[in-house]
Amino acid sequence: MEPAEIASPVMGWVPGVVGARLRRGVELPNRRIVGETDRVVHLIPVPATETMPEHLTALCDLEIRPGDAEHVDAGTGMPCIPCLNAVPRPDTTGVSEAADPR
Repeated sequence: MEPAEIASPVMGWVPGVVGARLRRGVELPNRRIVGETDRVVHLIPVPATETMPEHLTALCDLEIRPGDAEHVDAGTGMPCIPCLNAVPRPDTTGVSEAADPR
Protein backbone atom coordinates (compact mmCIF):
# COMPACT_ATOMS: atom_id res chain seq x y z
CA MET A 1 0.00 0.00 0.00
CA GLU A 2 1.39 3.41 -0.97
CA PRO A 3 1.71 6.04 1.83
CA ALA A 4 -0.82 8.27 0.04
CA GLU A 5 -3.40 5.47 0.27
CA ILE A 6 -3.23 5.20 4.07
CA ALA A 7 -6.21 6.92 5.69
CA SER A 8 -5.32 9.61 8.20
CA PRO A 9 -7.59 12.10 9.98
CA VAL A 10 -5.00 14.84 9.36
CA MET A 11 -3.41 13.74 6.06
CA GLY A 12 -2.72 16.96 4.22
CA TRP A 13 -3.61 18.54 7.56
CA VAL A 14 -7.08 19.74 8.40
CA PRO A 15 -8.23 22.75 6.32
CA GLY A 16 -7.13 25.94 8.07
CA VAL A 17 -4.56 24.10 10.22
CA VAL A 18 -0.76 23.95 9.85
CA GLY A 19 1.77 21.61 11.43
CA ALA A 20 4.75 22.92 13.42
CA ARG A 21 7.27 21.58 15.88
CA LEU A 22 9.34 23.47 18.41
CA ARG A 23 12.95 24.19 17.54
CA ARG A 24 15.65 22.51 19.60
CA GLY A 25 16.96 24.82 22.34
CA VAL A 26 13.84 27.00 22.70
CA GLU A 27 12.88 27.83 26.28
CA LEU A 28 9.45 26.50 27.29
CA PRO A 29 7.06 28.47 29.54
CA ASN A 30 8.18 26.29 32.50
CA ARG A 31 11.79 27.49 31.76
CA ARG A 32 12.89 24.05 30.54
CA ILE A 33 14.84 23.88 27.26
CA VAL A 34 13.25 21.98 24.33
CA GLY A 35 14.94 18.64 23.68
CA GLU A 36 14.28 15.98 21.07
CA THR A 37 11.37 14.42 23.00
CA ASP A 38 9.58 17.80 22.94
CA ARG A 39 9.74 18.05 19.16
CA VAL A 40 6.36 16.56 18.34
CA VAL A 41 4.26 18.02 15.54
CA HIS A 42 1.60 20.38 16.87
CA LEU A 43 -1.48 21.33 14.88
CA ILE A 44 -2.10 25.08 14.83
CA PRO A 45 -5.24 26.79 13.49
CA VAL A 46 -4.30 29.56 11.06
CA PRO A 47 -5.44 32.85 12.61
CA ALA A 48 -7.90 34.93 10.59
CA THR A 49 -5.95 38.14 11.14
CA GLU A 50 -3.71 40.11 8.83
CA THR A 51 -1.23 41.00 11.58
CA MET A 52 1.22 38.61 13.23
CA PRO A 53 -0.19 37.60 16.62
CA GLU A 54 2.03 37.61 19.72
CA HIS A 55 1.81 33.82 19.73
CA LEU A 56 -0.04 30.97 18.02
CA THR A 57 -1.99 28.44 20.05
CA ALA A 58 -1.86 24.77 19.08
CA LEU A 59 -4.95 22.56 19.43
CA CYS A 60 -3.35 21.19 22.63
CA ASP A 61 -3.28 24.79 24.04
CA LEU A 62 0.52 25.14 23.76
CA GLU A 63 1.37 28.78 23.00
CA ILE A 64 4.12 29.08 20.38
CA ARG A 65 5.95 32.39 19.88
CA PRO A 66 7.15 33.50 16.42
CA GLY A 67 10.52 31.94 15.62
CA ASP A 68 10.18 29.17 18.23
CA ALA A 69 8.87 26.54 15.81
CA GLU A 70 9.38 25.26 12.30
CA HIS A 71 6.73 24.43 9.69
CA VAL A 72 6.25 20.71 9.11
CA ASP A 73 4.77 19.11 6.00
CA ALA A 74 1.79 16.78 6.42
CA GLY A 75 2.75 13.23 7.33
CA THR A 76 6.14 14.26 8.76
CA GLY A 77 7.23 13.68 12.36
CA MET A 78 5.64 12.28 15.50
CA PRO A 79 2.27 13.96 16.14
CA CYS A 80 1.24 15.62 19.39
CA ILE A 81 -1.43 13.24 20.69
CA PRO A 82 -3.45 15.96 22.51
CA CYS A 83 -3.51 17.96 19.24
CA LEU A 84 -4.77 14.88 17.34
CA ASN A 85 -7.44 14.28 19.97
CA ALA A 86 -8.60 17.90 19.58
CA VAL A 87 -9.05 17.70 15.78
CA PRO A 88 -12.75 18.14 14.96
CA ARG A 89 -14.12 14.91 13.56
CA PRO A 90 -16.19 15.01 10.38
CA ASP A 91 -19.87 14.20 10.77
CA THR A 92 -20.22 10.75 9.19
CA THR A 93 -23.85 10.16 10.23
CA GLY A 94 -25.39 12.92 8.12
CA VAL A 95 -26.91 14.44 11.28
CA SER A 96 -25.18 17.35 12.94
CA GLU A 97 -24.78 17.26 16.71
CA ALA A 98 -26.78 20.48 17.01
CA ALA A 99 -29.74 18.86 15.21
CA ASP A 100 -29.48 15.55 17.09
CA PRO A 101 -32.24 15.49 19.75
CA ARG A 102 -30.46 12.94 21.97
